[in-house]
Amino acid sequence: MINVAEAATISEVANNLIFTASIVTNILHAAALMIGIGFIIYAFVTFNVHRMNPKMMPLDRPVIYLVLGLVLLTIPFLDQLLRHDTGESHVHKHRHQHQHQHETQHSGYYGDHDIDEPLE
Repeated sequence: MINVAEAATISEVANNLIFTASIVTNILHAAALMIGIGFIIYAFVTFNVHRMNPKMMPLDRPVIYLVLGLVLLTIPFLDQLLRHDTGESHVHKHRHQHQHQHETQHSGYYGDHDIDEPLE
């Protein structure tokens, strides 16, 4: 049986993990943006080298760097691109629906597989 103090510490640990994950996500988004911009700039530089001497630099290299740069630039915005009409992502919408279903249930009724059912 978990007492209140242990429950508070478990919730604090969960909140700390979520906060840390959001920091790591923001760092990775910033890195993807910077590397993507760098790849696009390098694609233009290699394209200029290709224009001067096509035998020295094949055309596929600037194209590959340009495509990789564009892919890296879109990574941070995938969450915004995948949002639905309400502005909520699929995960947030699912959590909201689950909370709403939980609130609408009668307080004395528990389903067959409800993990919130009190132990007797």
